Amino acid sequence: MVFEHLEEKEAVEIAALIEKNGFAFYSILADKTKKKSIKAVFKKLAKDERRHMKILEDKYYPEAGFGEQITEEELKQLLETKTNPIAYDGFEPSGELHIAQG
Repeated sequence: MVFEHLEEKEAVEIAALIEKNGFAFYSILADKTKKKSIKAVFKKLAKDERRHMKILEDKYYPEAGFGEQITEEELKQLLETKTNPIAYDGFEPSGELHIAQG
């Protein structure tokens, strides 16, 4: 099987990517579909994918060793208060920027 040798962090990254792609896919279908009943199904599926992503972020990101994420407002505050902030790409599935406070 393709996934049998994955480390936990890799598995969480792949799962997150699948959920994000599923959300994008169903959202596009919902936008393009004109029939209300079908549109509702695609919107529900997109909502389910977003809920799955939230579960991964809340429960499995910390367990798999992903760092904390901060809000845009917290980032602005950090950048305003730190004289020499260090920023790096944490290689998270979300692609979000993480700030090392040092």
